Amino acid sequence: MLVLAHRYDVDLPAEFARMTAEIERHLSLREQQ
Repeated sequence: MLVLAHRYDVDLPAEFARMTAEIERHLSLREQQ
């Protein structure tokens, strides 16, 4: 269980950063139009 939680802590920020980058990319694309 501890290992799973640790892996989650490592994976989650990367996933969150990827989502944030996607959202920022979409927003910048909409601003350009």
